[in-house]
Amino acid sequence: MTEEVKQKATVDQLKKKPRKTKTVEVTVIGDDGEPMVVEMLFQAISGVEFDRLKQRHKPTQEDRKAGLDYNSEKMAPLLIAATAVDPDLSEEDAQEIWDSDDWNRGERMQLFMAAMEVCTSGLNVPFKSSG
Repeated sequence: MTEEVKQKATVDQLKKKPRKTKTVEVTVIGDDGEPMVVEMLFQAISGVEFDRLKQRHKPTQEDRKAGLDYNSEKMAPLLIAATAVDPDLSEEDAQEIWDSDDWNRGERMQLFMAAMEVCTSGLNVPFKSSG
């Protein structure tokens, strides 16, 4: 069994690391009136930007009960707008999509979870049992 050899990172490589991205497929109605699948591209915002966004939108009691440390209804469309790069959504665009009767909860959450994933993926904390 051969072991994979990994290269050591250089400081220059680490400084040039691109932000995480994620592509999401969404079914929309095309110009011909038929359903079609389109792609959206999300790109991470910095950790500082992400933390500031959460701090500006404190959790409600319901959010706290759900284990969240942010206001899910207020933060979701803002995070979607901040991370959607193709198409580039304004805060107003994202809020309109979030409030639209044409988007069900699962579809809205698909966008929000993509935005959360590009901003928070990579965290791998090895939890150990103290027992």
